[in-house]
Amino acid sequence: MELDQQKAISLLNYDPESGVFTRKGARGKYADGSQVGRKNCYGYIDVVIGKSFYKAHRLAWLISKGEWPVADIDHINGDRSDNRLVNLRAVSRAENMQNQAMPRSKVSGFLGVTRHDDDKWRARITVAGIRFHLGVFNTPEEASEAYLVAKKQFHIASQRCSHNHQRNNQRNNQRNHKEIHHGT
Repeated sequence: MELDQQKAISLLNYDPESGVFTRKGARGKYADGSQVGRKNCYGYIDVVIGKSFYKAHRLAWLISKGEWPVADIDHINGDRSDNRLVNLRAVSRAENMQNQAMPRSKVSGFLGVTRHDDDKWRARITVAGIRFHLGVFNTPEEASEAYLVAKKQFHIASQRCSHNHQRNNQRNNQRNHKEIHHGT
């Protein structure tokens, strides 16, 4: 049986202001009201229900919105363990990938910037699986500026597409809803 909102609410309390989950009722060595969830090696909070692991941010969405998220859930502030409802938003995979943290091994110190030759820097961005070459620059700062401009342009275009897609889905859902009611 898949976990639904009703079952989740019967087992857990979720505080949307703190992002913390607590247990409803005592079970074994765990007291009623004890905090649940453990940070995994990727920084996300995992909650065990039965024999299944659930990501706390997805559970927060389920409990608050009444359904499992169909898209990725983004932690707006970048803190994967911050599951306050105001810090969570549904985004496409492409949008979520734009919020990546900089790898520790990054030589340039900037996202989207790599060394080109001994004295030049290359700026590139990947959007929807396609890599775009933005140019070669004298400094990593110049290359980073080109990356940030491109990111802003692609991000705005992505949001427009995502918004139009959501609006079309809403229209289709309304149409389907009307068709169902007219058929009964």
